[in-house]
Parts: sequence; C-alpha cells; structure tokens
Amino acid sequence: MKKKLLYLIPGWTIDSHINLLKEYSDIFDLTVFLILEHKSGRYKFSIDWIKQFAIDNNLDIRIYRKPRRIRDLRNFFFLFRMFLDLRAVRYDLIYTESSDELYSAVLSILFLRRKNTIQGIHNVVFHPNYANFLWELPRIMIFRWFKYFRIYSLEQKRIFQEKYSYNKIYVSRIPEWRTASGNSAGRSKKEPIIFLYAGNIHHYKGVDILIKSINKLGDKYRNFKVIIAGSCSNWAEYDSLIKDRGLFELDISFVEEEKMLSYFDSADFLVLPYRHVTQSGILTLGYSVNLPAIVSDCLGFREYVTDKVNGLMFANGDVDSLYSTMEYALHLDSHEYERMGSELKAFTAKELSLESIASENRAFFENLIRLNETKGVKETGLQQI
Repeated sequence: MKKKLLYLIPGWTIDSHINLLKEYSDIFDLTVFLILEHKSGRYKFSIDWIKQFAIDNNLDIRIYRKPRRIRDLRNFFFLFRMFLDLRAVRYDLIYTESSDELYSAVLSILFLRRKNTIQGIHNVVFHPNYANFLWELPRIMIFRWFKYFRIYSLEQKRIFQEKYSYNKIYVSRIPEWRTASGNSAGRSKKEPIIFLYAGNIHHYKGVDILIKSINKLGDKYRNFKVIIAGSCSNWAEYDSLIKDRGLFELDISFVEEEKMLSYFDSADFLVLPYRHVTQSGILTLGYSVNLPAIVSDCLGFREYVTDKVNGLMFANGDVDSLYSTMEYALHLDSHEYERMGSELKAFTAKELSLESIASENRAFFENLIRLNETKGVKETGLQQI
C-alpha cells in the first residue's frame, strides 16, 4: 500500500515542483494543496493548465485562491478553513513551503506535526528588496519550530546551518524544466549574437549594470542585441539609462511561458547580472535548453557556473567586468561555444536531471516516514543528501 504524501505549496513555486509531482505519484498516494494569491497574482501556469495537467497525470491537485491581498485578515480565516480540509487528509508525510507569509506560518505551527513535516526553503536569506521584519518574522517562526528542511542550494545550506545547526537539512536543487524544449539538443553560435535577460526586474538583479555594459559594448560593436523580458514596477528608471535603443528588444511585462521559451530559443547567452542570488529558476530554465549563461560571481551562481567551461562569470556589480565578459562572448568562436554547450549539457544531466532530483527527494521522504514508523530508532538513520 502506498504511503500518503501531502504537498502544500504556494502558487509562485509551482514551476519548481510541477514535473516532480509526476515522479512522486508512482511511489506515493499524492495529494497537492496549491495556494494561489489574490486574483491580481500572475503565474507561469494558468489554473486551466494546472487542472488539465492533473487530469492528464491522474493527480489530486486541490486549488485554493486567497480572497484578499496578502495581509488582509480575512485571508487568515480562509487559510484556517483550508487547514481544516488538510487535516481531514490522513497523511504519512507533508511537504510544505509555508515560511514566506505570516498567516500560513502561524497555521502551519498550529496544525502540522513537527515529526512528519518537511519545510522547503527557497531563500534562507531574503533578497534585499524583501528584507524587513514583516517578511522575516514568519521565517524565524518556521525555522525555530520545525525540524526537517529542504534547502535549494549548498550556499543557502551553509547560511542555514550557521544559525540553526540543530535542524535536519538536505539539499535538493530545482530540476531541469521538462516543459521546455527549444535547443536542448545543442546550439550553434550565430550573428547577431543575442543576449537575454529574463525574469522580474528588481534592483538586486542588476539590470542597470547590464544596460550600462550594453551601452559601452555598443560604442565598439554592432553585431549583437539584448532582449530584456520581464515585469518591472519602476521601468522608467532603467529606461532612462539606455543610449541606443536599436540594441535593445524590450518586453517589460509579465511574459507568458510560451513566449518566454521563444526568447530562450533565440538567445545565444543568458545574462544574469544579479547583485544577490540564492538560487535561480531562470538559470535552471536556461540549462534545460542548453543556453550558456553569463553570471555575476555570487556564491549562489558558483555552484552552477564554472567560468569559461560551461558559462562565463564577471565580478559582481562591476560594469567594466560585465562589458569585458560580454566582449569575450562576442569573440568566442563556434568550436568554443559548442564545447561550452557540451559541458553545460553534461552538468545538467549530472546535477539537475529530473530523475536524480526526484530520487533524492523520494529517499528523504521514505527515510523520514520509516523513522516515524519505527519507534526508538535514532535519527542518525535519516540520511542527509
């Protein structure tokens, strides 16, 4: 008889889990509680797409959409009723990502048992634009109360263990995107060279650094362009930095998945000039379609990119360094570009394959279920991955 696994995740993380759910359903009796934000929220997958995905893969996915904006007290009572529904499901293990919002954190502590709950943590340390007490409080509550955690990168694990060394942690990255297709078999360099920035635009993501580097590159070269695709609440500040609009293709909006994948398909390099990074779903998407990346030398990127082997790296925050790195990319010959793609493909197959990451997670899930079923067994039997 299959063990009962319950998944409780917010809508903004669905792209990190959607392919894993199919892998789990072969081993576990799986039920997914998916929490969507107020109707103003935008998601990579539509509700209709998720419902059809559930039907096609015989998955029990229950969708809850909050009735009000994030801190409206009425959301607490809505979530309280959802947790009552959750408690009615007799599960052996629950995986949840409930540390980013106060009401969910409080209700998780009230309703979920520590011994059979795994908390998934995308960002142990918040990005600078979210760093305030109202965001930090639920995180601290979850970290101090629960015992078992999934962390998404080795660097985040190191930070977590410095403060909460008494917790049990395992690291499991975001897997490759099986919904992506494009040039996953291999790429050939072409002209003009297309650099791509994709994703939401915030200060910590360094789009201003990219624009300034492109301005400088454009003074010397004309055989390239840059695509910037993603939503931004203060685009006018970035737009004012652009000198030559002929070098830019701008799509400053929420970009639907199909259109975003077309940008990845046409690009030669993904450029992520972040000032701060925990892990990057955009980078994983690029790796899924064998797109080499130019990234800052943040520790969170060093786990994925080896400079001049499977990608390129520049000094964090340094416009001149990014300029020089993009200039190097322009001069990279076809043989070196294809070699970089081969190295990237090998890394993805080894470190980000859906099967291996699903297997890692299943092993941790099964070990924890076994531990809870076997009284008196020491926790040293729970393997950390």
